[in-house]
Amino acid sequence: MKDFCFVQFLACKPRSDFISSTDFECFVALHTKMALFLGDCDCKRNNYDFFQTAWIEYSIFEVLKKYVERFHNEGKKDFEVIAQKYLDNWIAHIESDLGFIRRYAHFDMDRSRLAVQVGWISLSGARGGAFSGVVPLIKRGYTPKWVDEFYDADELRLKSIYRDIQSAYTNNQIEAMTQAMARVPAHFGRADGRPYFDGDKYLEIFFDDHFINDGIPRRFDSLPEFARFLALNTEMALFLCNYDKDLSRTPIEPTELKRKTTKMLKGYVDELHREGRKDFERVAQKYLDIWTAHSVATPSLNWLNKFK
Repeated sequence: MKDFCFVQFLACKPRSDFISSTDFECFVALHTKMALFLGDCDCKRNNYDFFQTAWIEYSIFEVLKKYVERFHNEGKKDFEVIAQKYLDNWIAHIESDLGFIRRYAHFDMDRSRLAVQVGWISLSGARGGAFSGVVPLIKRGYTPKWVDEFYDADELRLKSIYRDIQSAYTNNQIEAMTQAMARVPAHFGRADGRPYFDGDKYLEIFFDDHFINDGIPRRFDSLPEFARFLALNTEMALFLCNYDKDLSRTPIEPTELKRKTTKMLKGYVDELHREGRKDFERVAQKYLDIWTAHSVATPSLNWLNKFK
């Protein structure tokens, strides 16, 4: 019965029928304790079922985050304080040695070490499998600090550059983003591209949320802002598609990303044409043409200079 109620807690939208903040705290405490119990039982048995163990951890995070946001928007400060306390406690659990996704990642990585040693899979490929529970957590707005445990010193330097790229991208700083991107090839000892790095997967998450989203073009009233938005996202798409296509080292082919980017840029062109916004349409068409020309070839990080 408790299992059923717990699943309902994760599956349903946040409730709003609490009698008092004390009632809410009892409700949240009950379900987080149930989550800790169920997840810990699985981990102790080495029963790392992604669809339960990882799902419990990232779903609890998502539910608590929604309660914080809901109570904040409703101005219910006493409820918000309690929800934030439990969210902070849950984040501490995620980062701890007892975190479910963390334990699963180490278990899966240990299981893959022999395959890496004999060359059946790459280290990035093994890490990608170990991080299968991390991706949905990142999509919900939290990147665990413990992921750095899985990288060596050289990879951590590269990962730092990827953090700079992500930060510049999410803050719409195209110059800073392209400068960070230009530092990437040197860390692979090659000037004409880069092998697949699992940081690309996480950049794709932000690209998907920021640009692709639900496939509906955003509305812009400022032409310079619109041009900067398209330049930023076209640059990111080219970067993400410019990795090694050796299938033994590349678990993700950029074909789908290319298709979605093309569809999105064409969507802007078509929408602006229907609205008769000629200046905006010309900008959208320019970046669609840039993308079409460069997405089929190895892109240069200086491609934008040709179109200024």
